[in-house]
Amino acid sequence: MVLKDVFSVDPPRGVIHIIVKMPTPTPATTGKRKLDLDDVNEDQDRKKSKLTVPEKILTSSQKIMEDIKKLPDDPNVYSNPENLISLPFPFIGERRPVERFSIRDNKFLYMGRKAFDKVLKTINELESGNGYMDFFIYGTMGYGKSYILATIVCFLLKTKRRVVYLPDCRELGISHLLR
Repeated sequence: MVLKDVFSVDPPRGVIHIIVKMPTPTPATTGKRKLDLDDVNEDQDRKKSKLTVPEKILTSSQKIMEDIKKLPDDPNVYSNPENLISLPFPFIGERRPVERFSIRDNKFLYMGRKAFDKVLKTINELESGNGYMDFFIYGTMGYGKSYILATIVCFLLKTKRRVVYLPDCRELGISHLLR
């Protein structure tokens, strides 16, 4: 796949592009078509195997979710600069972005930022769209972009949304290059 096949215009250089390709639906069989024996065996093997999650990961993710459930439901709380909130850092990986966050006991202090509401609103609008969508958050160094995103993750999890959060995607590129 070439970027020109996905984007109508050349995307900017030096930016990580995430492309999600939805799986093609498999047609329902009426029984008239013969199934490939390899497909049947692979499907049975998949059903037999059970995903096991290491105890440490399970325990730490449960603890994070317990802490997140105690957070306020009102998004305005996170937009008010007068509020200083202790939030669980919503990441169970080992390498945390300590150069951007002050994390103690798996928590970080978040001071409400007016931009939180705008970011949340834009993310909610992205969900209802179709096709390729992008959203860039930019600001001066030290404004709190990373803190806002981590807080958005906590809020979305609090409101029972599914989230994939990578606080530092550079780590993905490095680990794959070394292997």
